[in-house]
Amino acid sequence: MISNPDFIIKSVKCKSGKTKNVLRRYKGSESVVMIPDGVGKIDDFVFADDIEPNDTITKIVIPDSVTEISAYAFAWCKALKEMFVSFYLKMILIFLQLLLISVIYPKTKLKA
Repeated sequence: MISNPDFIIKSVKCKSGKTKNVLRRYKGSESVVMIPDGVGKIDDFVFADDIEPNDTITKIVIPDSVTEISAYAFAWCKALKEMFVSFYLKMILIFLQLLLISVIYPKTKLKA
């Protein structure tokens, strides 16, 4: 289990029988958020929602372990401008309610 007080992470059993760590909520206050290595999925409304929009986060770094991002994961992140996306990210289904300046896809695997 991943232990970090800024994140709520739940282990979920997938249809394949494997366990995936799902990021359910970010509770921190940093402008740059580094998703913990070992998270496999970023769920909807992890960083903000319509009741509590987030005006602080400007950059999110997503590790290689993330293979799925839910459609509304970054909804209501009003200040988000950059996202560093994993080299191995399989699927990214983002319905953004914001304007990103850039999404950076590295040519090689990111190092911690």
